[in-house]
Amino acid sequence: MENILILATWLLLTIAVSAVCVRRKKKPDKGMVVVWCCLTLAWTVVLATESQTGLAIGKILVSATWLLLTIAVLADYVRRKKKPDKLTVLVWCFALVGTVVFAAEALGAEGQTGVGVRTEEVFTIGFDDSELHFGVIVAMAMFDDGRIVVSDYGSTDAPQIAVVSAEGDVVAQWGRMGDGPGELDGVVMVGIEGETIVAAGMRTGLYTWQGAETRRWSAPSVGGMTVKVALAAGNVIAWRMTADVSDGGLFAMVLGASDGSRVWHKRRADDFMRLFNPFRAFPLLASMPEGRVVAGYGDKYVLHVIAGESGDTLGTIARDVSQRRPTASFLRDLRRHLAHPGEAPEDWSSLVRRSAPPVDMADGIESFPMITNVFWGPPGALWVERGLGVDDEYAGPLGRPNASRLWDIFDVGGTEATFLGAVSLPDGFRPMAGNDSLLAGVVSDDLERSAARVLRVVAPGAAVGRRAPASK
Repeated sequence: MENILILATWLLLTIAVSAVCVRRKKKPDKGMVVVWCCLTLAWTVVLATESQTGLAIGKILVSATWLLLTIAVLADYVRRKKKPDKLTVLVWCFALVGTVVFAAEALGAEGQTGVGVRTEEVFTIGFDDSELHFGVIVAMAMFDDGRIVVSDYGSTDAPQIAVVSAEGDVVAQWGRMGDGPGELDGVVMVGIEGETIVAAGMRTGLYTWQGAETRRWSAPSVGGMTVKVALAAGNVIAWRMTADVSDGGLFAMVLGASDGSRVWHKRRADDFMRLFNPFRAFPLLASMPEGRVVAGYGDKYVLHVIAGESGDTLGTIARDVSQRRPTASFLRDLRRHLAHPGEAPEDWSSLVRRSAPPVDMADGIESFPMITNVFWGPPGALWVERGLGVDDEYAGPLGRPNASRLWDIFDVGGTEATFLGAVSLPDGFRPMAGNDSLLAGVVSDDLERSAARVLRVVAPGAAVGRRAPASK
């Protein structure tokens, strides 16, 4: 719509000025021609660019050129001692409104990056008017028909798993803490394949959506606490902390949940107590269609596409982008906001919670994560949540961390992946799962109570068309 308004403004303005010149039977002066050419170039930049930086530059050019053109035309009327006709005044006022909007957007566009995705709320469940309330939502998964599975780490007496219909009704609750059949332990991650749910904490089990346990492994042969889990080609694939967390511990990515587990990769972890620090890299894992998973680690912009049945690496998804590092001013602001979280500006809300986060969270930060989460979502694509470390044309300024909450979208097919662009989502919505048309995620209110929200994606994001070939 914005581009249509720009084009309409320019065409009307061109017609009006051309009509004035024809009526006067006089060629426009050279200065006006030069300024008009500059304005045409500025419109072209705004209409053609797919870069947010280019769009901001284009809007600045439009504003500056319109100002110069206004001065030139007014000077011409003053020189001729004649008032402009009504059509010219009308179109000029229309152009003025558009130009003021462009200038305001351009001057305030620092960090306003990515392409907004148009969404519609399907339902929200978890606040006061809901039949279900959550403690801390730690994981979500979504069926093809829009049902969602929510893993809640709250009261030990309440079921940890809730299944919500596509209309927002609670259709099942199960998985209390314990050792008995159908009971769970610890922080439980969830995944879906077909109609089967995998739930993994210290133990791993397969369940129907109603909560009937179909298989259970008492203890994994490799690793302990599960931090990510997926189900692909009937196999359980998980990132687990090893039982020995001394000296930083290890993350082990394993294929299988029993004694036949195969270790695909091991990775030295940060200090255990810092695992959920937003400035620390974290394991990544998500299931994809055709029995595949995508896996990686957040310190690099590299993801591996893995066959769920065999564990073979089918290819990689990567972007050649620079990695940002924290500046002295960023660390200074972070420590100040952590010390007084209630006074932190909204631009820092994604990093600084109001409930007194630990001040030492800022200690020892040498770099930022490149990726913080991955999941499969609309329109049948891989969503990659960008960390503060990504430094490209979409990246927001470090002084406004919320502006960097963007998602890169990839079309993954066969052995190659196409980067479709970076998109932004409504403020306060943190997606965790999706299907071909819906996103499921977490929202919080002013009291930091969590709720699950489902959004329908109505319009896709940018189509940048950059190819990142996946290599075997």
